[in-house]
Amino acid sequence: MFTWKNLLNALRGEKTNGPLSSFLGEEDLAVCQTINLKRYEPTLIVPKKQCATIDQGADNAKFYPAGEHALKDLAQDKAKVLFIREGAQYQGSWQLDYQDHFNERLALSGEGTLLISHCDQFASNCLADPEFRDQQSLQRWLSKAIEHILRNQRIPCQDIHAKNTRFAQFLRDTLAIYFRPKGLTLENLSLDIQAVVDEREQSDHDAASEEAAPASTHMVITQKTTPEKLFYRIFRGQQQGPLSAVEVQALIDDGTLRRHDLLWHKGLSAWSKAETFDVFDWS
Repeated sequence: MFTWKNLLNALRGEKTNGPLSSFLGEEDLAVCQTINLKRYEPTLIVPKKQCATIDQGADNAKFYPAGEHALKDLAQDKAKVLFIREGAQYQGSWQLDYQDHFNERLALSGEGTLLISHCDQFASNCLADPEFRDQQSLQRWLSKAIEHILRNQRIPCQDIHAKNTRFAQFLRDTLAIYFRPKGLTLENLSLDIQAVVDEREQSDHDAASEEAAPASTHMVITQKTTPEKLFYRIFRGQQQGPLSAVEVQALIDDGTLRRHDLLWHKGLSAWSKAETFDVFDWS
């Protein structure tokens, strides 16, 4: 494409790559790169079913839907450019070596499927993460989210293993709330639970009764499963519950449940203020 800018850059010995357009590959759902905008014409082309964000720092990020856009008033030559495939799904594995406050350990792993449901929210969270590069970063997001939930809720390994179905449902419900403000929907989650036994305890472990919890468990929790009701609240001096994490979030959203109201679930030694539960969204 001939432009006067291309001609001037050629005379100066500078190469122009034409308009800035998507660098998503066929298998990519999100890619973030830092590029020199001066090497492109001042035009952004976003293909159908994609969107783009150009971030130049200092809260100066601009969101662009599919179409052709003139790039004006860009403050700097370099910027982080993020292209996203709308409605794309990411399926990846996760793993976590979890140790509770009784020093018992479990090896947790599985797979999760995340759907990009709100591109603008997703883009904001990608740009806020200095380590985000592509969809592989979502694997790190998923693992960190699960670790955050387990350590925040102080769930004993014994409960995870003995009541694995309830735990898996709680984890799915809580992750769904966690990822919602990130513009992501949790489609499904698989969970493998493997006991971690020290060598010096192996002989005792082998001699355990047949009624003990199995050494490993596998399950798949999908969005269609009924949410597990694990939470209790104090309302007008009376205990209410059990409630699912989704129901608690609905009370927060309509203003019925406030930050200083008390919540409790099994594993906690005392009632706590609702705002101390990091799994809920107060925005």
